[in-house]
Amino acid sequence: MNGSVTIGRDSKLRMERLLGGSEKLYNRSVYRSLKTAVRGTKTDKTAVGLNHYILKKPAVTKRIKAQGPTSYNNLKANNIAASKPISLISFKRTRQVNQGVRLQVLKGGGVETIPRAFIQTAKNAKQVFWRVREDMPDKDVWPSKKRLKRTWSSMPRIQYPQGRGGGENLRALKGPRITDVLSNPLVIRDVQDKAGSRLQKELNRQIEMALREI
Repeated sequence: MNGSVTIGRDSKLRMERLLGGSEKLYNRSVYRSLKTAVRGTKTDKTAVGLNHYILKKPAVTKRIKAQGPTSYNNLKANNIAASKPISLISFKRTRQVNQGVRLQVLKGGGVETIPRAFIQTAKNAKQVFWRVREDMPDKDVWPSKKRLKRTWSSMPRIQYPQGRGGGENLRALKGPRITDVLSNPLVIRDVQDKAGSRLQKELNRQIEMALREI
């Protein structure tokens, strides 16, 4: 869900009238108000993500960008939510167990175990992987656990990326996207209502400050 924060026509006319047609005071008031409103909208969207998924906060905040106005000549503000899937390691309760990787994605949802998955550091960051065959990508590399003397979590790690000569590779496992929950119509309406209320409140404050200078 990407959204913009804008000044309505009625608010614009009211501000111009109150500020006596001063373009400088108008631009400054709008500039500051949009900056405050777009930061608040990012906070609201982050709260939605954290209320829906059991995620670490940085995993949400880095996927929502607040783009405030860059100058008085560009009075636009936007929130952009990344549509890339979230790495499973970003969920708070992701743990390595003997059977694989245990995690919980949704608040109120159950705990699940991904058989034969494992946590490994790759490209300077931990991720959840499982092994696949290059010639049979839908098949697990290893035989059933009953035929193994070692647990899955204690098996040797394969460096990422692999697949040269051994016929094996690693597949990073991903979860849902932040946009999956932010695209809900009820969520969109709630975020937009809060953005509008915050913007109007900040506009009123900026107008009062500007009127003291006239």
